[in-house]
Amino acid sequence: SINEFQPLFQGSLWPGAVTIRFLIDVLYTAGFFLPPAVAAREIYLALRRGTERYSTVLLLVWIVLFWLLALEQKRWANANAACMAVAIGMAFAVVLEKSTAFQHTLKDFREWRSGRNGAGAGADRPPAGLLQRVLLHSRRTVWAGSLLLFLGFLLPYYFLVQEIYVAPVRPISPDLYNSLIWLRENTPRTKDPWNPRTKPEYAVLGSWDIGHWIQYIAERPTVVNNFGYQLRGNGLEDWLSFEFAATEEDAAAVCRKRGVRYVFMTDLFYNMDTLPGLIGIDFKSEYISPSPLGHVPMPGEKYLRRAASRMFYLDGSMSPYGEALSHFRLVFESNTPTELPHQPQNTKEVKIYEFVKGARVVGKADPGGKVAIACRLVTNFGRTFDYETVALADAGGRFIAEVPYASSDNNIMVTAAGPYVAYTEKSALFFHVSGADVTEGREVAIDFKKQGLAARKHIRMGQ
Repeated sequence: SINEFQPLFQGSLWPGAVTIRFLIDVLYTAGFFLPPAVAAREIYLALRRGTERYSTVLLLVWIVLFWLLALEQKRWANANAACMAVAIGMAFAVVLEKSTAFQHTLKDFREWRSGRNGAGAGADRPPAGLLQRVLLHSRRTVWAGSLLLFLGFLLPYYFLVQEIYVAPVRPISPDLYNSLIWLRENTPRTKDPWNPRTKPEYAVLGSWDIGHWIQYIAERPTVVNNFGYQLRGNGLEDWLSFEFAATEEDAAAVCRKRGVRYVFMTDLFYNMDTLPGLIGIDFKSEYISPSPLGHVPMPGEKYLRRAASRMFYLDGSMSPYGEALSHFRLVFESNTPTELPHQPQNTKEVKIYEFVKGARVVGKADPGGKVAIACRLVTNFGRTFDYETVALADAGGRFIAEVPYASSDNNIMVTAAGPYVAYTEKSALFFHVSGADVTEGREVAIDFKKQGLAARKHIRMGQ
């Protein structure tokens, strides 16, 4: 879980009432604080009694270092588990050493054993009963006592583990795997995709939890992977900044900073619970709307207005949620629709975008008038969509629009069904944009007077 990057303790344990779960949480928390408590005791004894305890202190300092790492990030609890076992064992040893009852039991056991062998005061005692022999006077006493202590200590944890247990993660889906293979076979290779210390020729930006798949199946360097912060600086927060960028320029700034060329997109709505808190976003209150489906959460308008949402759900085209994106073009999508309740119909599991400069379409229209520019495109699995953007002419009638798709060349696996059409209320014209225009940021000039059609003849997108 991405929660492994969060601090171990957040908020308050107090639920407002004493419950079984609260008592279990108190036990769990108390157990976590055993290592520093044992370490403090051993250091105190070492200072009082001399150097004979220094080797123990050294071990405990090592344990406490892992304890501090676990306190900072939950994922270090994996390494801290062995340290916890050592510290808990040492704590039990101290308790047994100081326990008067245990000392008496041990004394009785020794007396009984010596009497059983025909010597000592224990010989005059009546024979022990079956339960006493098993629990107190058997050769297996130590084993039986340890087992009981073990069960008594761990039994409450059964309920905790039972509560958080989830089914094993399913294998990688065919669509996701095939998309990774496509990325490997159809994008330029980089020299060393697995070296986190060198700057790659370009990077792939994708969700943190598929970062290792991108690296080891697609064989491309990533901005963030399953290790989160460790890859080329703070990649996790940069990826989150991209995901929650309100404007295309903010998203593009992350791509420029990280040298991103391809964006590997999946639907992350149900995986964004506490993670956005790393960049100061309260996801539940800001991005989720009251659901008409009851317990099923639905994205709010702010979530749908993100640049990443407009890319994944609306192909980057102009929509009621925002203007068209001009620097990200769809180059591949997977085959199978995911059919989640918050998605538009026929939304695929994976979409791969390329970050491009975009062609600059310039021309003249009526001062202050709007110019719509659109192109119909077909994806690698035959789905059609219309890319449409709108430019506003200035006081001199000049307008500029940036478009990310080529109409006369292949957009890798996405092809244009025909030329671009630009239209106003009075006239329209058709024109082409080449692949080089898009990738190199060239200017494409159009002229309604020379190329235009009469208003009654031009074709509007969607008709």
